[in-house]
Amino acid sequence: MKIRNLVLALTAAVLPLQAAQVGTTQLSLPVTVSVTNKLVGSFLARPALVYGQTSGNVSSNSATFTMYGTNNLTTIPGMSQPVSEAGAAELAPASDNHYIVEFTSGPYVGLIKQITSFTSNTVTVLGNLPLIGDGTQFTIRKDHTLGSLFGDGTTNNPLAPCIAAGPSITSADIVSVLSSSGTWNQYFYQTAQSGKAGTGGWRLSTNPDQTRSPYTAGTNRANVRVSLGTGFAFKTASGTKNIFLNGEYRGTRERVTLDSSKGVVIANPYPVTTTLGDLGVATSLRANATAAFADKVNVLLGGKYVQYFNNGTGFVSSVNEAVSGNGVTIPSGGAVIITGGANREIVFAPQYITK
Repeated sequence: MKIRNLVLALTAAVLPLQAAQVGTTQLSLPVTVSVTNKLVGSFLARPALVYGQTSGNVSSNSATFTMYGTNNLTTIPGMSQPVSEAGAAELAPASDNHYIVEFTSGPYVGLIKQITSFTSNTVTVLGNLPLIGDGTQFTIRKDHTLGSLFGDGTTNNPLAPCIAAGPSITSADIVSVLSSSGTWNQYFYQTAQSGKAGTGGWRLSTNPDQTRSPYTAGTNRANVRVSLGTGFAFKTASGTKNIFLNGEYRGTRERVTLDSSKGVVIANPYPVTTTLGDLGVATSLRANATAAFADKVNVLLGGKYVQYFNNGTGFVSSVNEAVSGNGVTIPSGGAVIITGGANREIVFAPQYITK
């Protein structure tokens, strides 16, 4: 039985078919990576667990909404209370019970929020919600982690063949994830060492399984969140190869919250190469004739970050405003880093496939 039918069978009031359930496509997208760090976007989603509608209007700046019908979130297979990411737990969550809600109709279509808790029919999110009308459709699904993206090495979720594991970080691929404090943390998949503590797995660069006495085991990091719509940096142990992003392509929908104080990795939401100009984010960003007072878009080119801003007429270089940035390419499966002023939603242009 499909998840959609399962959820509808649990509710007394059958909901209409959502646009989010129509035309979705499962993709396995190759992304070329090398020994030079590359920003990679997490834009393909994990399977939907719930399709629903809001019951009543959601007040602006509220963090909670109620869902329509008698559907009980606490009894749906695959849903448990969200795992804590408070403090040190952000770098070592106890499970992969990370959830997101995506609103799929109304003026805020594509808005993605992380879920912090839920009851039978209410959902609480991280941060505040805008004014959302009664009957707005939404989808709940698990969020991505290192383990969901590349496997955690267990029998049911083996490490992806494209990932190079090794006894130390110097011989393994490195996945760097930006923390909530704005710090890049490096992770690698460590192979088990015979006769030593630790069984291997995803490890933080500063906390691996020790290969020397006293052979202390490192902490499992497979459940570190890599939220939908954001991304990570990837560097191979050697050479050039393809890694694969797998999941549901959600078409035109994309809104990501910008945490301006620390910046956020923003995925190219399209399965094709695009440009800064065609992303359509300029209208969401703070524009100014002077770079110091505008939001910044940081593009990783040749291992170095190159910064652009919107001067009111288009993207230009932050160090040489005579150089246009509108044509700077963001590859399929790529990402950028955006920093700036007040927190806001970054809204992408309708689906971009080709011109």
